[in-house]
Amino acid sequence: MGMALVNLAPGVWTSAEILRLAGIRFPVRVGVFRLGNGSLMLISPTPRVGELAAEISALGPVSAIVEPNALHHLGLAAARAAFPAARTFGPRGLARKISGQPLPEPLVDAPGVPWSGAVEPSSSTARRARCG
Repeated sequence: MGMALVNLAPGVWTSAEILRLAGIRFPVRVGVFRLGNGSLMLISPTPRVGELAAEISALGPVSAIVEPNALHHLGLAAARAAFPAARTFGPRGLARKISGQPLPEPLVDAPGVPWSGAVEPSSSTARRARCG
């Protein structure tokens, strides 16, 4: 079955899939958020996010791809391939999991982030990202 975006609220979409690792099924989902400037931010892209590229692009340009922690890295390469103009962000700890790929910008303290003024990480997320 093909993937599809589900509109949750104005400017907020998601799509879910099942990731199978070592025989275990994990439900995963990508979040798509419209920012104030009309561009989009992807949070935790899934490995099959490329299948949604046309549907996402129809909503607007993707300006940011965000990996909120070092556990959500399996969809990063697919998201970068589907949206090569987007800036990517992630915690420092992500570097050891994505060898062979360019490192993302730091999730915390990156200058001029596309989501500035629209999304603010929680203090616990910010602390974990710094420790990442």
